[in-house]
Amino acid sequence: MSDSFTYKAPEQQWTDGIIEELKNTYNIIYDRGAFAIRRIPLPKNNMLFELLKEDDGILKSISPDHPVIFNSEFADSLINVLTKAKSTED
Repeated sequence: MSDSFTYKAPEQQWTDGIIEELKNTYNIIYDRGAFAIRRIPLPKNNMLFELLKEDDGILKSISPDHPVIFNSEFADSLINVLTKAKSTED
């Protein structure tokens, strides 16, 4: 379904221009954290999401052999449960 993804930032620098290029060219949402999301368009305005990790200026699939890909229903459910878990932190 999806090829393994890798992107190396020039000189390990995540500039605003590079982040904009990721969004416009590769359909990746990244905010300089440990993870990014690659949006994979499907027919009829459906979307899959792939979780990517950042390590030393390289964004890549969590696992080249077993990428972490999920649909919008799963994403919504995950967001809800993480929000609940965060609000009940001690």
